[in-house]
Amino acid sequence: RSFPLNIDLQYRSHRSFSRDTLSRADVAIHTGSYDNALWLEEHLNPDQLFIFYGSGVNPFIVGRHADITKAVRSSLENRLFNSGQDCYCSNIFFVHENVFDRYLDELGKQLSRVVVGDRTEPGAIVNPLYYNLEDDLLDFIGSHSSQIVCGGRIDFSRKFVEPTVVVNGSNDPIANIEFFAPVFYIIKYSKPEEILTFLNQPVASQHSLVANVFGDENLADKLSQNHMVARDCNILDIEDGNLPFGGYGIRANHVYRAGSRIARPLLVSKE
Repeated sequence: RSFPLNIDLQYRSHRSFSRDTLSRADVAIHTGSYDNALWLEEHLNPDQLFIFYGSGVNPFIVGRHADITKAVRSSLENRLFNSGQDCYCSNIFFVHENVFDRYLDELGKQLSRVVVGDRTEPGAIVNPLYYNLEDDLLDFIGSHSSQIVCGGRIDFSRKFVEPTVVVNGSNDPIANIEFFAPVFYIIKYSKPEEILTFLNQPVASQHSLVANVFGDENLADKLSQNHMVARDCNILDIEDGNLPFGGYGIRANHVYRAGSRIARPLLVSKE
């Protein structure tokens, strides 16, 4: 059966795309950097619709009343999806001090069973990275070597990053960096206010996209004001291609038309 649309793949510079393709479009959808989105928006006509999908900080929160077995399973599904190379993967994991040791112990056990191998290898969950190993990732692994409790090895020749768990005692600004790699960055917390303070920083709030919350309904309610929230499950469990998806961070996703830029969950057909 034929696909109902004509697909034309083109490889162009931003300038030639704007001049030769974007100018003729009724609707443009951009997945990529926020800065590139702003550049493209400057070249739109007032009647053109522009839909942007970017990246999010995407906190994964394990509260004091969380089902640890379920939370760990969802943590693996979330962070190892596409070997960690997805904008919806969580960049930072907050784990309550009351369940921290149990969570970390179970996560380590489960990660030891994860198969790392080529894409053709049956059962391999973590594959060679498609994207280049960026300097930010290498600097992060090096500067946090004393806080790595699991993994940490990198095979440059094959572009493998071993599933890695880094534990930190504070809300390090590095947590805002989006790593396209199977790295779990974990912070122990005692009060929900610590999480809210971190997420209310401009650099984090502008990337408000999705949040996974286990064992804290009150915190989930508060985060739902800016994030799409998965309660006691992985965000991929509730994603529905027929419903709006995303958060309220301007750098996470937005719709633009005639000079107006609005951040909200988006459904292409609805827009």
